[in-house]
Amino acid sequence: VEERLVCLQSARERLDAEVATKASSARLDDERARLGSVADAVQKQGLELSAAIETKASVKQHADLGDSLAGLERKLAQFEKDMAVRSSDAGAALAKKVDAALFREQADHLRERGEQLDALERRHAEQHGHIHEVLATKATKAEADEHKQQHGSLSSVCAYRADVVQAVAHLQEQLDACRSQSVRYHEQAMAEVELKVAADGFEKRWEQVIVKEIRPNIRSQREQLNAALEKKDQLIQLAERMQS
Repeated sequence: VEERLVCLQSARERLDAEVATKASSARLDDERARLGSVADAVQKQGLELSAAIETKASVKQHADLGDSLAGLERKLAQFEKDMAVRSSDAGAALAKKVDAALFREQADHLRERGEQLDALERRHAEQHGHIHEVLATKATKAEADEHKQQHGSLSSVCAYRADVVQAVAHLQEQLDACRSQSVRYHEQAMAEVELKVAADGFEKRWEQVIVKEIRPNIRSQREQLNAALEKKDQLIQLAERMQS
């Protein structure tokens, strides 16, 4: 009986240890309390049996004690069966409890992970939005700088084009002035050429007139003048002779 009590006590301690390490529900506490009360009853009956044996009671008492011992053995056997059944039930319940606890723990862990992932996703979304805004601002700034550079290039080209147009207009004015001056020079040259040609023709004609007309007239007039002078001289001589 004492050995069985020791075994029951060790089983109870193991069960208490298992319950302490794995169970935390009210049902396991009730089972432990029930097993504790049964063990206390068995221990009490064992103490009574030991006391009766030690006091060497009468045969009737021994018979009663034998009956009590037989009943106690039956109770112990039934208790062992109940213990086995309850241990299996408790093991299954503990397994279920442990599985449920693990499931709840894993569910809580997964929920925490989900919340962390949600928070991380929100933070990444915020960072992504901020980065997107920064990139958009940077892209807008880059586009503005590019447009500004293109505008500056176009302004430079336009200014250069305006300078070129102005220079071309100035050259066109100079070319027009040169053309008009060339036309004027050409007209003057043509007029001078015409005058020179006319002068050459006049000189040629004048020479022809002088050679052909004037010189013979002058020669004839000179001859006539000489003849008249000779006649004058003759008349003077004649008059002088007549006066003498």
